[in-house]
Amino acid sequence: MGLTSALRIGASALSTHQLGVQITGNNMANVATPGYARRSLLLSPLESNDPFQSFQSGSGVGPQSLNRVIDEAVLARLRGQIARERESSQTLQTLASLESAIGELSETGLTSQLTDFFGSWSDRSTLVASDGVVVQQAETLVSNIQRIRQDLVQQKRQTDGLLDTLVPRVDDLLGEVAAINKDIARARVGGGDTSTLQDQRDRVLDELAGLIDIDTVERESGIVDVYVGSTPMVLAGDSRGIELRRENIDGVEQVSVRTKADGSQLPVISGQVGALLDARDNAVGETLEQLDRLAAELIFQTNKIHATASGPDGLTEATSQLRTPPNDRLLPLNAQGNPTTADLPFEFQNGSFLVHVQNPATGTSEATRIEVDLDGLGDDGTAGSIDDASMESIRQTLDQVDGISADFTADGRLRVIGENGARFSFSEDSSGLLGAIGMNAFFEGTSADDIAVRGDIADDPSLLQVGRIGSDGEYRENAAALDMAKLQDGGFEALGGQNLNEFWTTVAGNVGARVDSARTNAEAAAVVRESIEAQRAATSGVSLDEEAINLVTHQQAYQGAARFIAVVDQLQQELLAVFS
Repeated sequence: MGLTSALRIGASALSTHQLGVQITGNNMANVATPGYARRSLLLSPLESNDPFQSFQSGSGVGPQSLNRVIDEAVLARLRGQIARERESSQTLQTLASLESAIGELSETGLTSQLTDFFGSWSDRSTLVASDGVVVQQAETLVSNIQRIRQDLVQQKRQTDGLLDTLVPRVDDLLGEVAAINKDIARARVGGGDTSTLQDQRDRVLDELAGLIDIDTVERESGIVDVYVGSTPMVLAGDSRGIELRRENIDGVEQVSVRTKADGSQLPVISGQVGALLDARDNAVGETLEQLDRLAAELIFQTNKIHATASGPDGLTEATSQLRTPPNDRLLPLNAQGNPTTADLPFEFQNGSFLVHVQNPATGTSEATRIEVDLDGLGDDGTAGSIDDASMESIRQTLDQVDGISADFTADGRLRVIGENGARFSFSEDSSGLLGAIGMNAFFEGTSADDIAVRGDIADDPSLLQVGRIGSDGEYRENAAALDMAKLQDGGFEALGGQNLNEFWTTVAGNVGARVDSARTNAEAAAVVRESIEAQRAATSGVSLDEEAINLVTHQQAYQGAARFIAVVDQLQQELLAVFS
Protein backbone atom coordinates (compact mmCIF):
# COMPACT_ATOMS: atom_id res chain seq x y z
CA MET A 1 0.00 0.00 0.00
CA GLY A 2 1.48 3.35 -1.03
CA LEU A 3 1.26 6.64 0.73
CA THR A 4 -1.45 7.76 -1.70
CA SER A 5 -3.63 4.82 -0.64
CA ALA A 6 -2.95 5.71 2.97
CA LEU A 7 -4.20 9.24 2.30
CA ARG A 8 -7.38 7.81 0.79
CA ILE A 9 -7.90 5.72 3.94
CA GLY A 10 -7.52 8.79 6.09
CA ALA A 11 -9.85 10.78 3.86
CA SER A 12 -12.53 8.07 4.06
CA ALA A 13 -12.30 8.15 7.84
CA LEU A 14 -12.56 11.95 7.90
CA SER A 15 -15.65 12.08 5.67
CA THR A 16 -17.36 9.10 7.36
CA HIS A 17 -16.92 10.34 10.92
CA GLN A 18 -17.81 13.87 9.84
CA LEU A 19 -21.10 12.38 8.63
CA GLY A 20 -21.40 10.56 11.96
CA VAL A 21 -21.00 13.86 13.83
CA GLN A 22 -23.70 15.45 11.66
CA ILE A 23 -26.12 12.58 12.23
CA THR A 24 -25.45 12.59 15.97
CA GLY A 25 -25.98 16.35 16.09
CA ASN A 26 -29.25 16.01 14.19
CA ASN A 27 -30.42 13.39 16.68
CA MET A 28 -29.53 15.66 19.61
CA ALA A 29 -31.25 18.63 17.97
CA ASN A 30 -34.50 16.61 17.66
CA VAL A 31 -34.48 15.22 21.17
CA ALA A 32 -37.85 16.93 21.89
CA THR A 33 -39.38 16.65 18.39
CA PRO A 34 -42.66 14.64 18.52
CA GLY A 35 -42.61 11.57 16.30
CA TYR A 36 -38.90 11.84 15.50
CA ALA A 37 -37.16 8.48 15.13
CA ARG A 38 -33.43 8.66 15.78
CA ARG A 39 -31.04 7.92 12.94
CA SER A 40 -28.39 5.24 13.18
CA LEU A 41 -25.33 5.25 10.92
CA LEU A 42 -24.09 1.78 10.10
CA LEU A 43 -20.39 1.69 9.09
CA SER A 44 -18.52 -0.93 7.09
CA PRO A 45 -14.85 -1.37 6.07
CA LEU A 46 -13.83 -0.56 2.51
CA GLU A 47 -11.90 -3.42 0.96
CA SER A 48 -8.88 -2.79 -1.27
CA ASN A 49 -9.26 -3.75 -4.92
CA ASP A 50 -5.59 -3.25 -5.97
CA PRO A 51 -4.58 -6.52 -7.75
CA PHE A 52 -0.85 -5.65 -7.48
CA GLN A 53 -0.80 -5.64 -3.70
CA SER A 54 0.22 -8.91 -2.07
CA PHE A 55 -1.15 -7.85 1.25
CA GLN A 56 -4.43 -5.87 1.14
CA SER A 57 -5.00 -3.95 4.36
CA GLY A 58 -8.27 -2.36 3.19
CA SER A 59 -9.28 1.02 1.88
CA GLY A 60 -10.66 2.63 4.99
CA VAL A 61 -14.23 3.02 6.23
CA GLY A 62 -17.52 4.11 4.69
CA PRO A 63 -21.23 4.43 5.56
CA GLN A 64 -23.15 1.28 4.74
CA SER A 65 -26.62 2.65 5.52
CA LEU A 66 -28.50 5.36 7.38
CA ASN A 67 -31.45 3.85 9.23
CA ARG A 68 -34.46 5.12 11.15
CA VAL A 69 -34.48 3.13 14.38
CA ILE A 70 -38.05 1.91 14.73
CA ASP A 71 -39.92 -1.21 15.82
CA GLU A 72 -42.88 -1.71 13.46
CA ALA A 73 -44.64 -4.06 15.90
CA VAL A 74 -44.47 -1.50 18.72
CA LEU A 75 -45.60 1.22 16.32
CA ALA A 76 -48.64 -0.83 15.24
CA ARG A 77 -49.57 -1.52 18.87
CA LEU A 78 -49.22 2.16 19.71
CA ARG A 79 -51.55 3.26 16.92
CA GLY A 80 -54.12 0.71 17.98
CA GLN A 81 -53.88 1.94 21.56
CA ILE A 82 -54.13 5.59 20.48
CA ALA A 83 -57.43 4.67 18.79
CA ARG A 84 -58.70 2.92 21.93
CA GLU A 85 -57.66 5.77 24.21
CA ARG A 86 -59.35 8.43 22.05
CA GLU A 87 -62.44 6.22 21.84
CA SER A 88 -62.65 5.70 25.60
CA SER A 89 -61.93 9.38 26.29
CA GLN A 90 -64.68 10.52 23.90
CA THR A 91 -67.08 7.92 25.31
CA LEU A 92 -66.43 9.18 28.85
CA GLN A 93 -67.01 12.77 27.77
CA THR A 94 -70.28 11.85 26.04
CA LEU A 95 -71.62 9.78 28.92
CA ALA A 96 -70.66 12.39 31.51
CA SER A 97 -72.61 15.00 29.53
CA LEU A 98 -75.50 12.54 29.26
CA GLU A 99 -75.53 11.97 33.01
CA SER A 100 -75.52 15.72 33.57
CA ALA A 101 -78.43 16.18 31.15
CA ILE A 102 -80.51 13.56 32.97
CA GLY A 103 -79.74 15.22 36.31
CA GLU A 104 -81.32 12.41 38.29
CA LEU A 105 -79.13 13.00 41.35
CA SER A 106 -80.55 16.50 41.88
CA GLU A 107 -83.68 17.38 43.88
CA THR A 108 -85.43 18.25 40.61
CA GLY A 109 -84.76 14.83 39.06
CA LEU A 110 -87.48 13.27 36.98
CA THR A 111 -88.33 10.53 39.47
CA SER A 112 -88.80 13.12 42.22
CA GLN A 113 -91.14 15.12 40.02
CA LEU A 114 -93.10 12.01 39.02
CA THR A 115 -93.54 11.31 42.73
CA ASP A 116 -94.73 14.88 43.33
CA PHE A 117 -97.14 14.69 40.37
CA PHE A 118 -98.84 11.50 41.51
CA GLY A 119 -98.74 12.73 45.10
CA SER A 120 -100.76 15.79 44.05
CA TRP A 121 -103.47 13.44 42.69
CA SER A 122 -103.46 11.57 45.98
CA ASP A 123 -103.85 14.85 47.86
CA ARG A 124 -106.63 15.91 45.49
CA SER A 125 -108.53 12.67 46.18
CA THR A 126 -108.68 13.62 49.87
CA LEU A 127 -109.46 17.28 49.07
CA VAL A 128 -106.11 18.36 50.58
CA ALA A 129 -104.98 19.87 47.27
CA SER A 130 -106.87 21.88 44.68
CA ASP A 131 -107.19 21.28 40.96
CA GLY A 132 -104.66 24.07 40.43
CA VAL A 133 -101.98 22.23 42.43
CA VAL A 134 -102.41 19.11 40.28
CA VAL A 135 -102.12 21.13 37.07
CA GLN A 136 -99.11 23.05 38.39
CA GLN A 137 -97.29 19.82 39.30
CA ALA A 138 -98.13 18.40 35.86
CA GLU A 139 -96.73 21.45 34.10
CA THR A 140 -93.55 21.29 36.19
CA LEU A 141 -93.16 17.61 35.27
CA VAL A 142 -93.80 18.33 31.58
CA SER A 143 -91.27 21.17 31.62
CA ASN A 144 -88.59 18.89 33.08
CA ILE A 145 -89.29 16.13 30.56
CA GLN A 146 -89.03 18.62 27.70
CA ARG A 147 -85.85 20.15 29.17
CA ILE A 148 -84.18 16.74 29.37
CA ARG A 149 -85.19 15.96 25.80
CA GLN A 150 -83.92 19.30 24.53
CA ASP A 151 -80.57 18.67 26.26
CA LEU A 152 -80.36 15.20 24.70
CA VAL A 153 -81.26 16.52 21.26
CA GLN A 154 -78.65 19.26 21.64
CA GLN A 155 -76.05 16.69 22.62
CA LYS A 156 -76.95 14.64 19.56
CA ARG A 157 -76.55 17.74 17.39
CA GLN A 158 -73.15 18.43 18.94
CA THR A 159 -72.15 14.85 18.16
CA ASP A 160 -73.27 15.32 14.57
CA GLY A 161 -71.31 18.58 14.42
CA LEU A 162 -68.13 16.85 15.61
CA LEU A 163 -68.61 14.11 13.03
CA ASP A 164 -69.07 16.75 10.34
CA THR A 165 -65.71 18.22 11.38
CA LEU A 166 -63.68 15.07 12.05
CA VAL A 167 -64.61 12.92 9.04
CA PRO A 168 -63.38 15.55 6.54
CA ARG A 169 -60.19 15.77 8.63
CA VAL A 170 -59.78 12.01 8.24
CA ASP A 171 -60.20 12.45 4.49
CA ASP A 172 -57.48 15.14 4.48
CA LEU A 173 -55.10 12.93 6.47
CA LEU A 174 -55.59 10.01 4.07
CA GLY A 175 -54.73 12.37 1.24
CA GLU A 176 -51.59 13.49 3.10
CA VAL A 177 -50.45 9.88 3.55
CA ALA A 178 -50.92 9.25 -0.18
CA ALA A 179 -48.97 12.42 -1.07
CA ILE A 180 -46.08 11.52 1.25
CA ASN A 181 -46.01 8.02 -0.27
CA LYS A 182 -45.46 9.65 -3.68
CA ASP A 183 -42.67 11.86 -2.29
CA ILE A 184 -40.96 8.84 -0.73
CA ALA A 185 -41.18 6.89 -3.99
CA ARG A 186 -39.58 9.78 -5.92
CA ALA A 187 -36.85 10.22 -3.29
CA ARG A 188 -36.01 6.51 -3.36
CA VAL A 189 -35.64 6.58 -7.15
CA GLY A 190 -33.18 9.47 -6.85
CA GLY A 191 -31.25 7.76 -4.07
CA GLY A 192 -32.20 10.41 -1.51
CA ASP A 193 -32.80 10.01 2.21
CA THR A 194 -36.49 9.50 3.09
CA SER A 195 -36.19 9.50 6.87
CA THR A 196 -37.70 12.97 7.34
CA LEU A 197 -40.62 12.08 5.05
CA GLN A 198 -41.21 8.86 6.98
CA ASP A 199 -41.21 10.79 10.27
CA GLN A 200 -43.76 13.18 8.78
CA ARG A 201 -45.91 10.27 7.62
CA ASP A 202 -45.76 8.61 11.04
CA ARG A 203 -47.07 11.80 12.66
CA VAL A 204 -49.96 11.87 10.18
CA LEU A 205 -50.71 8.19 10.81
CA ASP A 206 -50.67 8.75 14.58
CA GLU A 207 -53.24 11.55 14.23
CA LEU A 208 -55.28 9.39 11.87
CA ALA A 209 -55.25 6.49 14.35
CA GLY A 210 -56.74 8.77 17.00
CA LEU A 211 -59.72 9.42 14.75
CA ILE A 212 -60.45 6.00 13.22
CA ASP A 213 -59.08 2.51 13.73
CA ILE A 214 -56.56 1.82 10.97
CA ASP A 215 -54.15 -0.92 9.97
CA THR A 216 -50.98 -0.18 8.00
CA VAL A 217 -48.88 -2.38 5.74
CA GLU A 218 -45.42 -1.13 4.72
CA ARG A 219 -43.99 -2.29 1.41
CA GLU A 220 -40.30 -2.94 0.79
CA SER A 221 -40.18 0.33 -1.13
CA GLY A 222 -41.07 2.22 2.06
CA ILE A 223 -44.61 3.03 0.89
CA VAL A 224 -47.39 2.42 3.42
CA ASP A 225 -50.90 1.16 2.56
CA VAL A 226 -53.71 2.07 4.97
CA TYR A 227 -56.75 -0.12 5.70
CA VAL A 228 -59.93 0.36 7.74
CA GLY A 229 -60.97 -3.16 8.61
CA SER A 230 -60.34 -5.05 5.38
CA THR A 231 -61.14 -2.05 3.19
CA PRO A 232 -58.11 -0.35 1.59
CA MET A 233 -58.18 3.42 2.00
CA VAL A 234 -54.69 4.36 0.77
CA LEU A 235 -52.88 2.27 -1.80
CA ALA A 236 -49.43 3.64 -2.67
CA GLY A 237 -50.03 7.23 -3.81
CA ASP A 238 -53.83 7.03 -4.14
CA SER A 239 -56.44 7.78 -1.46
CA ARG A 240 -59.92 6.35 -1.95
CA GLY A 241 -61.38 9.10 0.23
CA ILE A 242 -63.86 8.99 3.07
CA GLU A 243 -67.17 10.76 3.70
CA LEU A 244 -70.06 10.97 6.16
CA ARG A 245 -73.40 9.94 4.72
CA ARG A 246 -76.83 10.65 6.17
CA GLU A 247 -79.91 8.67 5.14
CA ASN A 248 -83.52 8.82 6.33
CA ILE A 249 -84.73 5.28 6.98
CA ASP A 250 -88.30 4.86 8.28
CA GLY A 251 -88.28 8.42 9.53
CA VAL A 252 -85.01 7.99 11.44
CA GLU A 253 -81.79 9.65 10.31
CA GLN A 254 -79.02 7.07 9.96
CA VAL A 255 -75.36 8.13 9.80
CA SER A 256 -72.58 6.04 8.30
CA VAL A 257 -68.97 6.46 7.17
CA ARG A 258 -68.28 5.40 3.60
CA THR A 259 -65.56 5.49 0.97
CA LYS A 260 -65.84 8.17 -1.67
CA ALA A 261 -64.59 5.77 -4.32
CA ASP A 262 -67.46 3.26 -4.30
CA GLY A 263 -69.69 4.19 -1.35
CA SER A 264 -68.91 1.03 0.62
CA GLN A 265 -69.62 1.35 4.34
CA LEU A 266 -66.60 1.28 6.65
CA PRO A 267 -66.61 -0.63 9.97
CA VAL A 268 -65.40 2.26 12.13
CA ILE A 269 -65.61 1.01 15.71
CA SER A 270 -62.71 2.76 17.43
CA GLY A 271 -61.01 6.13 17.55
CA GLN A 272 -62.86 9.36 18.22
CA VAL A 273 -65.10 8.96 15.16
CA GLY A 274 -66.06 5.42 16.20
CA ALA A 275 -66.92 6.64 19.71
CA LEU A 276 -69.08 9.45 18.32
CA LEU A 277 -70.95 7.11 15.98
CA ASP A 278 -71.62 4.71 18.84
CA ALA A 279 -72.68 7.52 21.20
CA ARG A 280 -75.03 9.02 18.61
CA ASP A 281 -76.87 5.78 17.95
CA ASN A 282 -76.60 4.13 21.36
CA ALA A 283 -75.83 6.20 24.46
CA VAL A 284 -77.66 9.37 23.38
CA GLY A 285 -80.05 7.77 20.91
CA GLU A 286 -81.16 5.03 23.30
CA THR A 287 -81.71 7.51 26.16
CA LEU A 288 -83.83 9.68 23.88
CA GLU A 289 -85.88 6.64 22.89
CA GLN A 290 -86.30 5.61 26.54
CA LEU A 291 -87.39 9.11 27.54
CA ASP A 292 -89.96 9.08 24.74
CA ARG A 293 -91.19 5.66 25.93
CA LEU A 294 -91.58 6.98 29.45
CA ALA A 295 -93.44 10.09 28.28
CA ALA A 296 -95.67 8.06 25.94
CA GLU A 297 -96.65 5.67 28.73
CA LEU A 298 -97.25 8.56 31.14
CA ILE A 299 -99.51 10.22 28.55
CA PHE A 300 -101.38 7.02 27.70
CA GLN A 301 -101.97 5.75 31.22
CA THR A 302 -103.00 9.18 32.51
CA ASN A 303 -105.32 9.78 29.56
CA LYS A 304 -106.91 6.31 29.94
CA ILE A 305 -108.05 7.26 33.42
CA HIS A 306 -109.00 10.84 32.61
CA ALA A 307 -110.99 9.68 29.55
CA THR A 308 -113.45 7.89 31.84
CA ALA A 309 -113.41 10.63 34.47
CA SER A 310 -116.03 13.35 34.88
CA GLY A 311 -117.60 15.74 37.29
CA PRO A 312 -120.88 14.94 39.08
CA ASP A 313 -122.84 16.56 36.24
CA GLY A 314 -120.94 14.81 33.42
CA LEU A 315 -119.55 16.34 30.24
CA THR A 316 -121.21 18.52 27.66
CA GLU A 317 -118.52 17.92 25.05
CA ALA A 318 -115.41 15.77 24.61
CA THR A 319 -112.87 15.88 21.77
CA SER A 320 -110.02 13.53 20.92
CA GLN A 321 -106.39 14.66 20.64
CA LEU A 322 -105.80 12.31 17.70
CA ARG A 323 -106.42 13.83 14.29
CA THR A 324 -107.64 11.46 11.58
CA PRO A 325 -107.54 12.66 7.96
CA PRO A 326 -110.63 11.80 5.86
CA ASN A 327 -108.73 9.18 3.85
CA ASP A 328 -107.87 7.22 7.03
CA ARG A 329 -111.25 7.24 8.77
CA LEU A 330 -112.53 4.09 7.05
CA LEU A 331 -109.31 2.14 7.62
CA PRO A 332 -109.30 -0.42 10.47
CA LEU A 333 -107.60 1.04 13.54
CA ASN A 334 -105.33 -2.00 13.83
CA ALA A 335 -104.37 -2.12 10.13
CA GLN A 336 -100.62 -1.83 9.55
CA GLY A 337 -101.33 0.37 6.55
CA ASN A 338 -103.29 2.94 8.56
CA PRO A 339 -101.04 6.05 8.58
CA THR A 340 -102.88 7.59 11.53
CA THR A 341 -102.46 4.70 13.96
CA ALA A 342 -99.54 2.65 12.58
CA ASP A 343 -96.88 4.66 14.43
CA LEU A 344 -99.02 5.55 17.44
CA PRO A 345 -97.07 4.59 20.59
CA PHE A 346 -100.29 3.77 22.45
CA GLU A 347 -101.84 0.31 22.50
CA PHE A 348 -105.53 -0.45 22.05
CA GLN A 349 -107.15 -3.85 21.77
CA ASN A 350 -110.37 -5.70 21.23
CA GLY A 351 -112.84 -4.62 23.93
CA SER A 352 -115.56 -2.09 24.70
CA PHE A 353 -116.47 0.97 26.75
CA LEU A 354 -119.64 2.42 28.26
CA VAL A 355 -121.27 5.75 27.45
CA HIS A 356 -123.48 7.15 30.23
CA VAL A 357 -126.03 9.74 29.07
CA GLN A 358 -127.93 11.76 31.65
CA ASN A 359 -131.44 12.92 30.70
CA PRO A 360 -131.70 16.59 31.81
CA ALA A 361 -135.46 16.37 32.18
CA THR A 362 -135.70 13.24 34.33
CA GLY A 363 -132.20 13.21 35.84
CA THR A 364 -131.87 9.52 34.99
CA SER A 365 -128.78 8.03 33.36
CA GLU A 366 -128.69 5.34 30.72
CA ALA A 367 -125.53 3.34 29.85
CA THR A 368 -124.78 2.09 26.34
CA ARG A 369 -121.91 -0.30 25.61
CA ILE A 370 -119.79 0.54 22.57
CA GLU A 371 -118.05 -2.48 21.11
CA VAL A 372 -114.52 -1.94 19.75
CA ASP A 373 -113.94 -4.85 17.38
CA LEU A 374 -110.18 -5.23 17.05
CA ASP A 375 -109.89 -9.04 17.16
CA GLY A 376 -108.18 -9.32 13.78
CA LEU A 377 -110.91 -11.63 12.47
CA GLY A 378 -113.40 -11.12 9.70
CA ASP A 379 -117.11 -11.67 10.12
CA ASP A 380 -116.63 -15.17 8.68
CA GLY A 381 -113.97 -16.02 11.28
CA THR A 382 -110.99 -15.81 8.92
CA ALA A 383 -107.89 -13.86 9.89
CA GLY A 384 -107.89 -10.26 8.73
CA SER A 385 -108.66 -6.76 9.96
CA ILE A 386 -110.94 -5.67 7.12
CA ASP A 387 -114.05 -5.93 9.33
CA ASP A 388 -112.44 -4.42 12.43
CA ALA A 389 -113.38 -1.07 13.92
CA SER A 390 -112.38 2.17 12.21
CA MET A 391 -112.65 5.75 13.41
CA GLU A 392 -115.69 6.19 11.21
CA SER A 393 -117.42 3.09 12.58
CA ILE A 394 -116.76 4.28 16.15
CA ARG A 395 -118.19 7.68 15.25
CA GLN A 396 -121.28 6.13 13.71
CA THR A 397 -121.87 3.91 16.73
CA LEU A 398 -121.53 6.85 19.13
CA ASP A 399 -123.78 9.00 16.95
CA GLN A 400 -126.55 6.41 17.28
CA VAL A 401 -126.64 6.71 21.08
CA ASP A 402 -129.66 8.70 22.22
CA GLY A 403 -128.77 12.06 23.72
CA ILE A 404 -125.36 12.54 22.07
CA SER A 405 -124.01 13.21 18.58
CA ALA A 406 -120.57 12.45 17.17
CA ASP A 407 -118.69 14.06 14.30
CA PHE A 408 -115.20 15.07 13.17
CA THR A 409 -113.90 18.57 13.63
CA ALA A 410 -112.31 20.48 10.75
CA ASP A 411 -108.87 19.25 11.79
CA GLY A 412 -109.99 15.60 12.04
CA ARG A 413 -110.66 15.18 15.78
CA LEU A 414 -113.48 12.92 16.91
CA ARG A 415 -115.97 15.04 18.86
CA VAL A 416 -118.88 13.93 21.04
CA ILE A 417 -121.52 16.50 22.06
CA GLY A 418 -124.50 16.22 24.44
CA GLU A 419 -127.78 17.05 22.67
CA ASN A 420 -130.51 19.26 24.07
CA GLY A 421 -128.73 19.83 27.35
CA ALA A 422 -127.87 16.15 27.91
CA ARG A 423 -124.61 15.34 29.67
CA PHE A 424 -122.52 12.22 29.31
CA SER A 425 -119.41 10.39 30.52
CA PHE A 426 -117.42 7.25 29.72
CA SER A 427 -116.44 4.27 31.86
CA GLU A 428 -115.12 0.70 31.82
CA ASP A 429 -112.89 1.09 28.74
CA SER A 430 -111.34 -2.37 28.31
CA SER A 431 -110.14 -1.52 24.79
CA GLY A 432 -107.90 1.41 25.78
CA LEU A 433 -109.21 3.22 22.71
CA LEU A 434 -110.37 6.36 24.54
CA GLY A 435 -106.95 6.86 26.12
CA ALA A 436 -105.14 6.08 22.87
CA ILE A 437 -107.03 8.69 20.84
CA GLY A 438 -106.93 11.18 23.72
CA MET A 439 -110.67 11.51 24.27
CA ASN A 440 -111.28 13.84 27.24
CA ALA A 441 -107.51 13.71 27.73
CA PHE A 442 -105.35 15.22 30.47
CA PHE A 443 -102.14 15.30 28.40
CA GLU A 444 -101.58 16.26 24.79
CA GLY A 445 -98.88 14.73 22.60
CA THR A 446 -97.38 11.30 22.06
CA SER A 447 -93.77 11.61 23.29
CA ALA A 448 -91.34 13.74 25.30
CA ASP A 449 -91.07 16.01 22.28
CA ASP A 450 -94.67 17.26 22.35
CA ILE A 451 -96.07 16.31 25.78
CA ALA A 452 -98.16 19.07 27.33
CA VAL A 453 -101.07 19.54 29.69
CA ARG A 454 -104.25 19.87 27.66
CA GLY A 455 -104.56 23.53 26.74
CA ASP A 456 -107.96 24.33 28.20
CA ILE A 457 -107.17 22.50 31.46
CA ALA A 458 -103.91 24.45 31.78
CA ASP A 459 -105.88 27.67 31.29
CA ASP A 460 -108.76 26.62 33.59
CA PRO A 461 -107.81 23.93 36.16
CA SER A 462 -111.48 23.62 37.17
CA LEU A 463 -111.94 21.51 34.00
CA LEU A 464 -109.92 18.76 35.70
CA GLN A 465 -112.01 15.61 36.11
CA VAL A 466 -111.48 13.60 39.31
CA GLY A 467 -114.66 11.49 39.69
CA ARG A 468 -116.21 8.61 37.76
CA ILE A 469 -119.35 6.56 37.43
CA GLY A 470 -118.73 3.10 38.87
CA SER A 471 -119.88 -0.30 37.62
CA ASP A 472 -122.98 0.06 39.83
CA GLY A 473 -123.93 3.26 38.01
CA GLU A 474 -123.16 5.45 41.02
CA TYR A 475 -120.91 8.49 40.76
CA ARG A 476 -117.83 8.53 43.01
CA GLU A 477 -116.29 11.94 43.47
CA ASN A 478 -112.64 10.92 43.90
CA ALA A 479 -112.48 7.61 41.98
CA ALA A 480 -110.41 8.93 39.05
CA ALA A 481 -108.05 10.83 41.35
CA LEU A 482 -107.41 7.67 43.39
CA ASP A 483 -106.68 5.68 40.23
CA MET A 484 -104.28 8.41 39.08
CA ALA A 485 -102.40 8.19 42.38
CA LYS A 486 -102.12 4.40 41.99
CA LEU A 487 -100.39 4.79 38.61
CA GLN A 488 -97.17 5.53 40.47
CA ASP A 489 -96.96 1.94 41.70
CA GLY A 490 -98.39 0.12 38.67
CA GLY A 491 -96.16 -1.88 36.35
CA PHE A 492 -96.67 -1.52 32.61
CA GLU A 493 -95.93 -3.98 29.84
CA ALA A 494 -94.55 -1.22 27.58
CA LEU A 495 -91.91 -0.51 30.26
CA GLY A 496 -90.95 -4.15 30.78
CA GLY A 497 -93.25 -4.58 33.77
CA GLN A 498 -91.73 -1.65 35.66
CA ASN A 499 -93.57 1.38 36.92
CA LEU A 500 -92.65 4.84 35.69
CA ASN A 501 -90.24 5.64 38.51
CA GLU A 502 -88.54 2.24 38.35
CA PHE A 503 -88.09 2.52 34.60
CA TRP A 504 -86.42 5.93 34.72
CA THR A 505 -84.34 5.00 37.77
CA THR A 506 -83.03 2.02 35.77
CA VAL A 507 -82.22 4.29 32.80
CA ALA A 508 -80.36 6.77 34.99
CA GLY A 509 -78.61 3.99 36.88
CA ASN A 510 -77.41 2.39 33.67
CA VAL A 511 -75.99 5.70 32.47
CA GLY A 512 -74.21 6.19 35.81
CA ALA A 513 -72.74 2.69 35.65
CA ARG A 514 -71.56 3.29 32.09
CA VAL A 515 -69.91 6.54 33.19
CA ASP A 516 -67.96 4.70 35.90
CA SER A 517 -66.97 1.97 33.44
CA ALA A 518 -65.95 4.54 30.80
CA ARG A 519 -63.82 6.42 33.34
CA THR A 520 -62.04 3.21 34.30
CA ASN A 521 -61.51 2.30 30.64
CA ALA A 522 -60.18 5.77 29.81
CA GLU A 523 -57.71 5.70 32.69
CA ALA A 524 -56.55 2.19 31.80
CA ALA A 525 -56.21 3.08 28.11
CA ALA A 526 -54.06 6.10 28.98
CA VAL A 527 -51.77 3.96 31.15
CA VAL A 528 -51.35 1.35 28.41
CA ARG A 529 -50.70 4.03 25.78
CA GLU A 530 -48.05 5.64 27.99
CA SER A 531 -46.41 2.24 28.49
CA ILE A 532 -46.26 1.56 24.74
CA GLU A 533 -44.99 5.09 24.08
CA ALA A 534 -42.21 4.41 26.59
CA GLN A 535 -41.34 1.27 24.60
CA ARG A 536 -41.23 3.28 21.38
CA ALA A 537 -39.10 5.95 23.06
CA ALA A 538 -36.69 3.28 24.30
CA THR A 539 -36.24 2.09 20.72
CA SER A 540 -36.73 5.18 18.58
CA GLY A 541 -36.28 8.05 21.00
CA VAL A 542 -33.12 10.12 21.37
CA SER A 543 -30.99 9.56 24.47
CA LEU A 544 -28.68 12.51 25.03
CA ASP A 545 -26.29 10.33 27.06
CA GLU A 546 -26.05 7.77 24.27
CA GLU A 547 -25.67 10.43 21.60
CA ALA A 548 -22.94 12.16 23.66
CA ILE A 549 -20.98 8.89 23.67
CA ASN A 550 -21.47 8.58 19.91
CA LEU A 551 -20.34 12.18 19.46
CA VAL A 552 -17.14 11.59 21.43
CA THR A 553 -16.50 8.38 19.48
CA HIS A 554 -16.86 10.12 16.11
CA GLN A 555 -14.84 13.10 17.35
CA GLN A 556 -11.94 10.92 18.48
CA ALA A 557 -12.06 8.90 15.27
CA TYR A 558 -12.04 12.16 13.26
CA GLN A 559 -9.07 13.47 15.26
CA GLY A 560 -7.22 10.16 14.80
CA ALA A 561 -7.86 10.26 11.05
CA ALA A 562 -6.61 13.84 10.89
CA ARG A 563 -3.42 12.91 12.75
CA PHE A 564 -2.99 9.90 10.48
CA ILE A 565 -3.24 12.11 7.39
CA ALA A 566 -0.76 14.56 8.91
CA VAL A 567 1.75 11.74 9.48
CA VAL A 568 1.30 10.40 5.94
CA ASP A 569 1.71 13.93 4.59
CA GLN A 570 4.93 14.36 6.54
CA LEU A 571 6.24 11.08 5.15
CA GLN A 572 5.45 12.21 1.63
CA GLN A 573 7.26 15.49 2.18
CA GLU A 574 10.35 13.65 3.47
CA LEU A 575 10.24 11.26 0.53
CA LEU A 576 10.04 14.11 -1.93
CA ALA A 577 12.97 15.84 -0.20
CA VAL A 578 15.17 12.76 -0.71
CA PHE A 579 14.54 12.71 -4.48
CA SER A 580 14.58 16.44 -5.00
